[in-house]
Parts: sequence; C-alpha cells; structure tokens
Amino acid sequence: QANAVIDRSNASTDISEALKIQRQAEVRFLRAYYYFYLVQTFGDIHLTLTETVGAQTDANKTPQAEIYAQAIIPDLEFAIANLPATQSQYGRATKPAAQFLLGKALLTRGYQPFGSAADFSAAEGYFTNVIADYAFGLLASHKDLWNQDNQLNKEVIWAVQYSTDLILNGGD
Repeated sequence: QANAVIDRSNASTDISEALKIQRQAEVRFLRAYYYFYLVQTFGDIHLTLTETVGAQTDANKTPQAEIYAQAIIPDLEFAIANLPATQSQYGRATKPAAQFLLGKALLTRGYQPFGSAADFSAAEGYFTNVIADYAFGLLASHKDLWNQDNQLNKEVIWAVQYSTDLILNGGD
C-alpha cells in the first residue's frame, strides 16, 4: 500500500505540492519502518519499491544490505528532508521521529557484517540531533511513564496509534 501511495501520488492534483511531498515523506517513513522491522525479524526478505498490480507469483530474497541501501536509508533521508518538526495530529511522522529511526537503523546495520564504523558515527549524529534540537527528555520519575493520564509525555518521539477511539487518542 505504501508503494501504491508513493507511485500514484505524483498524479494527484487535488492537494498542494507541499502537502503532497509531506504525505509522501510520511508514507516513506512508514515503509522504512516496516522494512526495518521485517529485516530485523526475518533477515533477507522480498523487496519491492513499486506498486504491485495484479497477481505476483514470484518473490526474491533480497539481501539485507540492499534493503538498507535501497529502501530504509533513502526513505528515511527523504522523510528527514521533507517532514515538519511537529504535527498537529498526534501519531503522524515527524522529522525527529525519522532522525531517530534512521539513527536506530544505522546503529543496527553497524553491527551487521555489511555494516561499517561509519554507521555508528552517523547514528550518533542523528541521536544527538534529536536530543539537542527538540524538546524531548526523560521524565523525572520512571513510574510516570505508566500513568495512563500522562501518555503524551516528553519521552515519546513517535507513537503508533492502535485505536481510532477518540478517548484513547487524546480526544482530538
């Protein structure tokens, strides 16, 4: 679905170019997120970066190194370049969320046989940016993390929204 949104969005004339690029950045953030967790879980997996149209009866095992190089890292770099620092709707991808995820992906890749020491340095840079450039920080007490009335706190860089229930999603 992410590939379909990315492929088809360029033809859309219903939204401004700026909003179109922002939405593409959000979808590319999500595609990178999905591929990152898939390769962590399963290793080499099928990679496709274009919309699947019709029945597809074959699959390949793309090496993890290629998935990082062709999908995860370019998608997150695009997201960093095109996402805003904050969003009015909680749960939407942001620039610091993309920086954090790219740092985590590079840190993870650095420990792989196909990784390098440069991955660790780059990851540190992204993590440092998230800490220094935004209002994230640790709560004074660890127990405050589990307070149901304090789920939107300064430790949350990005949160997956598992419900459409307005009460569970901050009432917006």
